[in-house]
Amino acid sequence: MQDRKNKVMEHARKELIDQLLLEKIPWSGMARAKGVSEPWLQSYVNAIYEAVPKQVKARAKSLVL
Repeated sequence: MQDRKNKVMEHARKELIDQLLLEKIPWSGMARAKGVSEPWLQSYVNAIYEAVPKQVKARAKSLVL
């Protein structure tokens, strides 16, 4: 039962951190408020960033001479 409770709490914590990341709140404040370490927060943000698809839509620009 404890493991399930930890997973639910961890999921809720991550959801709130995801919301806080959209605001302009310093990471150190987020880490203190949510009781996580700054290195943990940095690794979590890095994991989110790596999961974002990297696609660029570009089109050729014609040269005007």
